[in-house]
Amino acid sequence: MRSASHLRSANLLLTQEVVERRKAEDALQQSQALLRSVIDNTTAVIYVKQCDGRYLLINRQHEKLFHVTNEAMQEKTDYALFPQHIADALRANDVRVLTTGTTIEFEEVVPHSDGMHIYISLKVPLCDATGTPYAVCGLSTDRASHYESGGEGAERHA
Repeated sequence: MRSASHLRSANLLLTQEVVERRKAEDALQQSQALLRSVIDNTTAVIYVKQCDGRYLLINRQHEKLFHVTNEAMQEKTDYALFPQHIADALRANDVRVLTTGTTIEFEEVVPHSDGMHIYISLKVPLCDATGTPYAVCGLSTDRASHYESGGEGAERHA
């Protein structure tokens, strides 16, 4: 009898643990869906790149403007999207954010099918629990419909 009682108690405990785990998984899924909804329903271009420049995530606006998908951009870099001199400039900005560990606002010029566009890009280092950057997150807003003159972008620390 003692063994059956022990098994019932253990079974009850395991059932409670399963219920709690399911609740936690549901909450995580809801949180992820909320975040994805925010990311995908903004007019800003949002992206996350690993320290080596490979994309981890792009939002729907990025997909629309640059004619790519999030899935297709996984593990690719800016060099897959832009001419080398533009990709070099974007990469240099990302590296600066990662090496300084600070949020920096840049003015970045990128090509679209209708010409060059100026973006105000806020780039943020994403850090692990030890404070070590593992990625850079960018939020870029189109400042002007077309970029008329040549020139280097500016930067501001946020």
